[in-house]
Amino acid sequence: MPVASVDPANTSRRCIRCGHIDKKNRPRQDRFACLDCGFVEHADIVGSINIAHRAAENYRAQSTVPSAA
Repeated sequence: MPVASVDPANTSRRCIRCGHIDKKNRPRQDRFACLDCGFVEHADIVGSINIAHRAAENYRAQSTVPSAA
């Protein structure tokens, strides 16, 4: 499995549903609760999904394979 480095900035503060970023979205270390849309999830799950999405975006940006239009 390939490993990719991604910038971790705000991955634990960004809502995976609406994209809202706020330090207050993390009321506790283990809890994520979006102040904008109300989405609630375990903070580790939110962070890992954001990291996975960021890695996929980076991969697509570096891909040399033309996309089908």
